[in-house]
Amino acid sequence: REGRLQAPPQVTVHGLGGEEEDAALTGELRQRVIQAIEELEPRARRDDAAGREAARLAVRRSLRAWHGKKPVTEVHLVRI
Repeated sequence: REGRLQAPPQVTVHGLGGEEEDAALTGELRQRVIQAIEELEPRARRDDAAGREAARLAVRRSLRAWHGKKPVTEVHLVRI
């Protein structure tokens, strides 16, 4: 009802580093997505488009800081 996450977001990274680097990056991205969603106002958290965009931007910004790349980013939102 309040738009809060019920489970950690699933993040998959392909081809940006070795397995260990991808695992570290995945953990970082997961935290950035959680932070981005939590920073939204409660009303915006209930808006699918706002949640997707916040998650997408968080991932792109983190990947740019990490690797200097801005890859195409897809967000799949599942509501319960």
